[in-house]
Amino acid sequence: MGYLQCISTEAAKPSRQLGMFKETMSKVLGIEPTIISTAPFVAGFEYANFGGVSFCRFKANGGHQLSRNANRRDSDYVRIVLQINGSSHFQQCGRSVDLTPRQWSIYEMGTADTVLVPAEIEGLLLVLPRDRLVSKCYELNQLTVRPLSGTLGIGKLAWDCIYSTFDQITNLDPRSEFEIIDTISHLVRLTLLESWQCAAKASCESLLRDRIKCYVLEHLREPELSLDQIAAALNCSKRYLHKAFRGEGVSISDYIWQARLDRCFAEILNPKCWTKSTTDIAFSWGFNTPGHFSAAFKERFGAPPTAYRRDEQFRLSAMKGPALLEAAR
Repeated sequence: MGYLQCISTEAAKPSRQLGMFKETMSKVLGIEPTIISTAPFVAGFEYANFGGVSFCRFKANGGHQLSRNANRRDSDYVRIVLQINGSSHFQQCGRSVDLTPRQWSIYEMGTADTVLVPAEIEGLLLVLPRDRLVSKCYELNQLTVRPLSGTLGIGKLAWDCIYSTFDQITNLDPRSEFEIIDTISHLVRLTLLESWQCAAKASCESLLRDRIKCYVLEHLREPELSLDQIAAALNCSKRYLHKAFRGEGVSISDYIWQARLDRCFAEILNPKCWTKSTTDIAFSWGFNTPGHFSAAFKERFGAPPTAYRRDEQFRLSAMKGPALLEAAR
């Protein structure tokens, strides 16, 4: 049976919490992220190796951004993430996805990525050899960083199988481990095939949706960016833009605001940008009024931008304090 291990940063000193998190991610999953955090990083992990595959269930508080550089040695593996509670924003290969509870997605391990965690989350993560998911029936690299359903169809069967395997990991017969991993891999492949077939039916809309997102991200700093401007640039009607974008789950206008807020969030937490006021950062990303920006920021992240920056400055100051004391001894 799988041997389950547990680690929590809750009892650690604030100056050690980020280090413990990084050490755990490196040890368990081979992931070494760079982290920008607005608060003490309180996280808990339960992890095990089962059938040659690393499983990890995690809980963490919010207000964090995790970035990971590309690493060729990891290119033979993929990461599957099940969102149990809360929400996460992932970016990789020029694509992005917002995961909500009972959704899941797949990411390339050898490629750089960024994860934004605005509030408390819980998830289940496993690292799988990439060749287990490769198929002649679809292009795997076109199906990563896509939301997959954990409530309908084959995606639900895959979700339930992964979740139940970890839930029962200490009770399962070791002789069945590799067969269970084979079952999980097969269900994931079937989910990807179903997603590929659905994508083929909507290829025109998907292509236009990607063009819309690329155009938005290229012109995100322009305050005058609007639906009219996008329609004119892409030579199609506003009605068709709305139809093509409906698969994102948000309107084009909301997508613009969320993208701007996410980039403001990253700069506000970045010490290299602390010479710029939060208002200057907002204006540089296309916002017109400080009041509107502050209200939208608070609605998305739960606190005003100045509070996030103050908390991050306080946290870094608190971390430097113990380090200076240790150096003086």
